[in-house]
Amino acid sequence: MESIQQNLLQRLADGRFHSGQELGEQMGLTRAAVWKYIRELRGLGLAVQSVRGRGYRVAGGLSLLDESAIHQALPENSRQRIGCVEVFTSLPSTSSYLKDKPVRPGQVAVCLAETQTQGRGRRGRHWVSPFAANIYASIKLQLSLEQNIYGSLSLLIGVAICRLLKEVGIQDASVKWPNDVFVNNAKLAGVLIEFNGEANGPVNAVIGMGLNVRMPPSAGEQIDQDWIDLDSLIPGVARHRNRVCARLVDTVLSVLEQSEQGGVAEILTEWRELDMLFDREVVLQLPNRQISGRAAGINAQGHLLIEQSEGQLVAFASGEVSVRVAS
Repeated sequence: MESIQQNLLQRLADGRFHSGQELGEQMGLTRAAVWKYIRELRGLGLAVQSVRGRGYRVAGGLSLLDESAIHQALPENSRQRIGCVEVFTSLPSTSSYLKDKPVRPGQVAVCLAETQTQGRGRRGRHWVSPFAANIYASIKLQLSLEQNIYGSLSLLIGVAICRLLKEVGIQDASVKWPNDVFVNNAKLAGVLIEFNGEANGPVNAVIGMGLNVRMPPSAGEQIDQDWIDLDSLIPGVARHRNRVCARLVDTVLSVLEQSEQGGVAEILTEWRELDMLFDREVVLQLPNRQISGRAAGINAQGHLLIEQSEGQLVAFASGEVSVRVAS
């Protein structure tokens, strides 16, 4: 993180009032410079209150991401694979940042940001990214899987997120094909994966994940579907974002290792047990048309199976397809 911004954030993280004079003396800045950096933080979406005679504060305080804390919270086997965990105050996109970053075989790069200015979901949708509220993380590594497996990678990562949720006590999470995790019929997390590599060789995968931890209501109003966050399910968990980040990274790496060792079929069986669409009437939006039918699970390649009115089963790859429950 940019050092002055990070210094100021750490001083505001306690949720108490700090005068401009106090902050300036502690940081070696003029009061005008402090005000400049406060405005920058507000520009990132952080709700910094200003009260005459009392100073500045962030109501409720902040649990800031910390590179060292995340790295130390990782189990030893994952820590050895990850050269470093990079944390930024703001990025256009954690996945875009990692896209051109080289990784050697066996090496993992991890990037997180307190906010994303151009975060995106599938089909170019904007991912709402309030400051220091949720988890916006990307992981880059080389994978060696059978070619027909890569199309189901977002399903495998969905299972990893559900395993993490079970660890922290959330037993009723479900997955929505192809890349979302839901609790109580509301979206909690999403996955976006990008690939590049040569045919018949290792594939570079950038796995982007967004996980709602403590969504401010004002930010939630920008989301066009029902959503939920971890802190409403487990009050107080937002104070432990660094630990949650470490467990998320470790669980994803564990699922990928299981996949490379031939365990994809087992993971997809687990996915089927979590499938929130199974046996429900759904509508698929294709680029040029809509298709209605009954969701009948997935095939071995992770394609969505739809039973149409005449009883025929049709398989759909994710690509530019979106799916919703029929109203």
